[in-house]
Amino acid sequence: MNGEGLAFTYLAIGRWLAYLCGLSLVGAASFRFVVLSALQRREDGDAHWLKAAERRAATIGITAAAVLVAVNLWRLYAQTYSVFGLDETVSWSVIRIVRADTQWGAGWTMQFAAAVFAVLACVGARVRPRIGWVLAAIGAFGVGASQPLTGHAVSQASPMWGSVALQVGHVLGAGIWLGTLFVLFTVGLFAGDTDPKHSPRVAAMVQAFSPVALLGGGILAVTGLVTAVLYLEAVRDLWQNAYGLTLLFKILLVGGVAGVGAYNWRKVKPTLGAAAGWRRLRRSASLELTLAGLVLAVTAVLVALALE
Repeated sequence: MNGEGLAFTYLAIGRWLAYLCGLSLVGAASFRFVVLSALQRREDGDAHWLKAAERRAATIGITAAAVLVAVNLWRLYAQTYSVFGLDETVSWSVIRIVRADTQWGAGWTMQFAAAVFAVLACVGARVRPRIGWVLAAIGAFGVGASQPLTGHAVSQASPMWGSVALQVGHVLGAGIWLGTLFVLFTVGLFAGDTDPKHSPRVAAMVQAFSPVALLGGGILAVTGLVTAVLYLEAVRDLWQNAYGLTLLFKILLVGGVAGVGAYNWRKVKPTLGAAAGWRRLRRSASLELTLAGLVLAVTAVLVALALE
């Protein structure tokens, strides 16, 4: 692999990991404030089990934010290598140039600061849940809102901030839908056992998640459609250049994720009163999250491609 190909790969991997961590952070906050809050209002809710679920969600947030801090350091190195490393050795002096003197570096600085804040906030959510989760939600929003600042959105001459706002909505929509699903899967589906007593709890959790998925999926679809209209000059661009073909592939994958989600909603959710339904949901949710991971991988490549 030549130097340019290596730089492209480094950046794509860094973006993919950053997306995974960012969506997980947004999902942890959404899970706590929407899904768990709905269950806490139920008179028959198991307070001990809900507290344990809240702590596990905070742990997911801590892990995602801490990994994101490391990933952002990697991304700074990868970006510097892409800019300077092909011609000269990457050193602290050129890293400082990329961080301090470029538009990408300004966006990266905001992302790094948001990630550090999110680590501290999620730790606070474990220690002092009431105020800690509020801070964690702010940190998750900061991470999601800063991610578009190193992509195509800031390269739009007019209207740049409209493009940024669209991408912020796109990231947050994905986090509300797929990030919350990941946390639900980890806390309620994967981390549990096959004891039938857990089935009613999982059913209630999935029931509370359904409107979250619809909201996040709707935001994702609308912002994605508007962004495609903004970035593409004509429909034929979807199959006439690398950016369009990659975007088309992403759309097909998103359709697959939505299709599995619809299957879960219509076919699997009504069976959750039994342990068999719980196991069935775990399998289908695994497929949905796998496809979502592929969507993020394609997105990490898409961001690096020229619009024309």
